[in-house]
Amino acid sequence: AKMVGAPKFWSKGLTGKGQYVAVLDTGVDSRHPFLSGKVVSKLEACFSHTECQNGKLSAVGPGAGKPSSSHGNPVDHGTHVSGIIAGKNKKFRGISPDAKIVAVNVFSWVREVKGYRAFTSDIHAGIEYALSLKIDKGINIAAINMSLGGGFYSSPCENVNPYTKIYNEYAKRALAN
Repeated sequence: AKMVGAPKFWSKGLTGKGQYVAVLDTGVDSRHPFLSGKVVSKLEACFSHTECQNGKLSAVGPGAGKPSSSHGNPVDHGTHVSGIIAGKNKKFRGISPDAKIVAVNVFSWVREVKGYRAFTSDIHAGIEYALSLKIDKGINIAAINMSLGGGFYSSPCENVNPYTKIYNEYAKRALAN
């Protein structure tokens, strides 16, 4: 947090209090001590071909945003990212230590590659869900975090899938209000 100048903002009272960050990733372990009280269980969601509760393609509510784990150990990337955003204990703090996390699992196990991947349709469903929380329910979603890497691209992702550009523009307008 010091590297990016967060303490300067904290001293001005800008700690993320009253704000929510939707983390579209591999899911978030809400039981992790660094995230104690951070993950809003009733807002958790899953949009995945393989990871949602009861084998469904989507789920919302407590436990829905849990980490992917159907093929071995839980995947911890979403938990790690959430800690950077809003984690807090006696020794360390994330960038916005008073913010809340909306855990949204958008990853699926892909048998052919023996690994997890995020399908565009699931990512878009996750974006729509986060925006609906802000627009329809008045929840103060300050940001949607998508740390979705993998592969190499010779141009921005919105050039690969034109719908992504539409979602990006829509999200910018919705989150700005």
